[in-house]
Amino acid sequence: MRGLATAAALYAWALCLPAALAQGQLVDLELVLAVDVSSSVDAGEYDLQMNGLAAAFRHPDVLSAIEASTVDGIAVTVLQWSDARAQAVAIEWTRIANATDAARFSERIRTSPRLISGGSTAIGAAIYFALAQLRNNAFDGGRRTIDVSGDGRSNSGPPPLMIHEEAEKRGVTVNGLAIANEQPFVDIYYEESVVSGESAFVVRAEDYEDFERAMVEKLIREIGLPLSYWPGPSRPTFAAAGRKFL
Repeated sequence: MRGLATAAALYAWALCLPAALAQGQLVDLELVLAVDVSSSVDAGEYDLQMNGLAAAFRHPDVLSAIEASTVDGIAVTVLQWSDARAQAVAIEWTRIANATDAARFSERIRTSPRLISGGSTAIGAAIYFALAQLRNNAFDGGRRTIDVSGDGRSNSGPPPLMIHEEAEKRGVTVNGLAIANEQPFVDIYYEESVVSGESAFVVRAEDYEDFERAMVEKLIREIGLPLSYWPGPSRPTFAAAGRKFL
């Protein structure tokens, strides 16, 4: 209960911060990539996560999806998280509209240091923190998504289920990438307790070596299918007039 109160207080404090802009720079998608760095993630597994994420932003199908979105591109930030009081912004919000932007972002991910060493697994607190990042940025997305990756069930802080109503009220979709190296059924837990919102989904990675493949699949689904995958004469675009939700 103390963890729940702490996380709720932190989120309430974050919501009191002034919004970066009443109407920010328009983008197709605001995407928060929230990476697990709790005690279950050793140094080698951390590297596999970050290198896999970096490689995903160089994958040709992910690049096609980005370039097939609206001309405004997407905005992405990377977070690290572990226990109820341990979340950090690893890479600030960045607009990505083409392969050059994506390559620069990929390199920043690849060289990003681990900011949190160990701790318990507080998925709910990570989502609270991610919601605050969506509240306070200079972008205005037609869609808003939190992408939570991790290898275990939440064991501290507010249960993720308690965050569903808040995320859905803000028009935010929470997706999951469940790494099943230690808990074989963690993807089912993510399905039942973590993801929320319209069209929310979970991608399963069998282990950390499979993380890159799973992240590529996930990013393509979140950003939107590239033109080569899309049936019909043209890919529909999302409304460019998205507005801040708080």
